[in-house]
Amino acid sequence: MIGVHLIPLRTVLGFRTGEETLEKNYPGHRIELKTYDLKKFLLLVLKGNGNMLECLYSPIIILDNPLRTHIKEIAKECITRRTVLHYIHMALHQQKATALHPTKKLLCSYRCFLMALHIALSGEIWLNVQDLAEMYGMDEVQDLIYLHQHDERVANELPYISHLQTLHRKVEEKLDQSKLSMKPSEHIEKQLEEILIAARK
Repeated sequence: MIGVHLIPLRTVLGFRTGEETLEKNYPGHRIELKTYDLKKFLLLVLKGNGNMLECLYSPIIILDNPLRTHIKEIAKECITRRTVLHYIHMALHQQKATALHPTKKLLCSYRCFLMALHIALSGEIWLNVQDLAEMYGMDEVQDLIYLHQHDERVANELPYISHLQTLHRKVEEKLDQSKLSMKPSEHIEKQLEEILIAARK
């Protein structure tokens, strides 16, 4: 889980340095909580960081705040070419991850490439991999989801790897044609900075 915390103004102005990132594990549960100070969070959003944008646009919110709704509206312009590149790099990293279960590795790679494709085409963050697979005719993703849910391995990885390579080329092609900007405007940066200043008061 990812969240946002706010370092108090007194700490920011004083001698002590507040924690920009906080992490907590819950023993006995497969839950890890990581929160970022609002400044760090917004700077990552401005860089088109997919993890932070997912936190903003996820339909599953455990504890909400009106500030998130405000940021969401402004941060639409932060979904940029950098965000597409973020997911491409994530997909390639997943394919090389030796610690992951083979089925999960393939499924995560599909998810990242499909998210990258959808962003390049629509400029929107869409998190549901089943929806994305249906949108872009990737029927094999449903098979991977089933295998993953039952902790089973793929009998033959080669067809999936071949499809992922084709999907990667398609993402690169659509990114070249995309009208997405490389980074948000200075006006958007200023708006997010004003939100940070107001929150610190």
